[in-house]
Amino acid sequence: MVGFSNGVKGEDTMIGWRARFGVILPSVNITTESEFYRCLPEGITAHFTRMEFKESTPEYYERMIDDVPAGARMLSHAEVDAIIFACTSGSLYGGLGYDQKIISKIKEQIDVPASTTSTAVIEAFKTMGVKKVAVATPYEDWVNELEKNFFEGNGVKVLNIQGLGCRGIDVCEVHPEKVSGEALKILESN
Repeated sequence: MVGFSNGVKGEDTMIGWRARFGVILPSVNITTESEFYRCLPEGITAHFTRMEFKESTPEYYERMIDDVPAGARMLSHAEVDAIIFACTSGSLYGGLGYDQKIISKIKEQIDVPASTTSTAVIEAFKTMGVKKVAVATPYEDWVNELEKNFFEGNGVKVLNIQGLGCRGIDVCEVHPEKVSGEALKILESN
């Protein structure tokens, strides 16, 4: 177990001695924190802040980006080593390059590595050589169209994209078995 001794950030001294990870997420998100805690290796901690987002509407998507600087600034107080903007649809809402705009807003507040969920997906696709995908989402059709355009603008052909039509907090309340079942249906149809 890691404990406190002299208060200096180091291997034997405190929680988060390897790294502190900052996460900016929508206010309705009720899943990301528990998922992060299950995945983090020893010595890495996650620290969260939220952006106002109640419904999947253009107005809320457009307002979210305004909360990014304050979120990054608050996470800087925890001396985080990196920040992720953890809202897939929010990070691609404004089209090709919108994820980079969000990253720039974070970096204006704190000079640490920063990314978004959509940026990470595109980087993973490139690393794995993925050129075509079939996509299952919890989203409404208009949000799926934004996601399709973002992927294709980044060189990834979307063969099929289907959503469950969820809005707001309902996006987070889809049972994992439903998600995997929908993904299998889409894969089987391609």
